[in-house]
Amino acid sequence: MSHTCTAELFDLVAVYNGTSHVKLAQAAAPYLILRAALPLKTYIADHPLRGRMPAPDSQRKELLQVLAQLEQLESE
Repeated sequence: MSHTCTAELFDLVAVYNGTSHVKLAQAAAPYLILRAALPLKTYIADHPLRGRMPAPDSQRKELLQVLAQLEQLESE
């Protein structure tokens, strides 16, 4: 569910034509920034506790998804 919601936020902020979409993208952008920061902050905070152990699969997949979508994002 969280992957779908995050993907939808990225779609809302992506570039499309139309003034109504620009306003929607501007409204959704702060929420996308907060949501994208969450897996990064979690990874950074948990890294010293894990040591050399790998991150849990769910956290790793979420982090990789967010990083991939951030790389592809083109916004206003």
